Amino acid sequence: MMGTFNLLFLAFTLFFPTSTAQYPPGQSSFPDSLVIWQTTNRSAIVKLPTPSYPLWIMDKAHAPILHKNAGRYYWPFKDPSAVLLNITLAHDNKTLLLNHQPIVPLLNFDAPPMIEAYQVPANATEKQIQGLISQGLLNRAWEGLTLSFRFLALDYDRLIWGNPETPMLWCTAPQLVFRIMGIGAHERNDVLDTHKQAILRVNLRNANSRGCEVVDLTDVDYRIDEIMVEGFEEYDGREDYDVKEEQGRNECGMWSWRCPDRLLCMAGEKPYYRFIWRNRFDRYGRIGSWRHAMYMKKAVLKDIIEDAGPAMALSFAILFTSVMSILGLIKVVSMVRERRLRNARVFAEDDRLLGEKGEEDYEFGETPYVDEEEGAPPALPPRPVAVNPKALIDTEEVEYESIRPFDMEE
Repeated sequence: MMGTFNLLFLAFTLFFPTSTAQYPPGQSSFPDSLVIWQTTNRSAIVKLPTPSYPLWIMDKAHAPILHKNAGRYYWPFKDPSAVLLNITLAHDNKTLLLNHQPIVPLLNFDAPPMIEAYQVPANATEKQIQGLISQGLLNRAWEGLTLSFRFLALDYDRLIWGNPETPMLWCTAPQLVFRIMGIGAHERNDVLDTHKQAILRVNLRNANSRGCEVVDLTDVDYRIDEIMVEGFEEYDGREDYDVKEEQGRNECGMWSWRCPDRLLCMAGEKPYYRFIWRNRFDRYGRIGSWRHAMYMKKAVLKDIIEDAGPAMALSFAILFTSVMSILGLIKVVSMVRERRLRNARVFAEDDRLLGEKGEEDYEFGETPYVDEEEGAPPALPPRPVAVNPKALIDTEEVEYESIRPFDMEE
């Protein structure tokens, strides 16, 4: 029964052959380079050689598990090397990703992405690379772990022709031109001879394009038309691409907001940077610029508020509650004291312990209050005076003119 099934299956495959996928062009004129398509017009793996850079061999017997601790367990050899680049369109077909990082267009124009890649021997075959792909090497399945394929950080040159990020009228589809300028391996950093490096070119096509127009990034539908790996001598735009790396290393200071690179299509317009050196960028942007200083201080304040904010709020609440409690206690004591004084005065006035206000107590020009309904106050009785009969004088017998106070002559 099983043999009959195998014969039928063989006959079926002979009469109805399976169709093979027709991939877009993938040319590799550079030695040891390779383009391996994964999905038509959407995804491909590129083996990009790195001439003059050593191949790292891991000490498998002593290397630790974590890659960040395995720097001294790799040994350089003079064998030619290459890196693997995963070129894929995002699910919405609006962004081209390079090793899972947005490269066209950029996600943040002020802080270009840091791109990392696995190293392989330059003579690695397509079958060997497909085996690595099937094991999830390029899908971050082994990220952070120590592997025989060393994980490298790249300094790169990113140039876009027909750049949709620039507000200009374009009649050509976007084209990414990518070249490696330097490589970092743990604490070691190497600057490569850029004239000897391979040049990766990726041609995109906008399915919603209507000819010459200003590209609307919200209305694009990209397809990968062509991927090519060329040498510097074979690149058509080598006059514009022949740039000394020192020209990209312009000094940056607080006098500039972004310190944009020179030799761009439109100075001052997006994108602001072409030469991405890892030691000149971090998550806040171009190191040394005024913008970088402002955003770094802002981030530090934000971290302080997020970390110490609850404790600061609790301390403020405790302090505020204590101060308000003390002020409230003082207010209550003051109110009780005033109430006691007021009650004592009322009781004293009711019992006439304070007496009545006489005429001599009024100030000059002040008249005592008289209630009109009750009438004027009663007259006071005459003041009793003691009479001394010896001191009386008969005024009828003594004339007024003859009276003198003292008789000094007698």
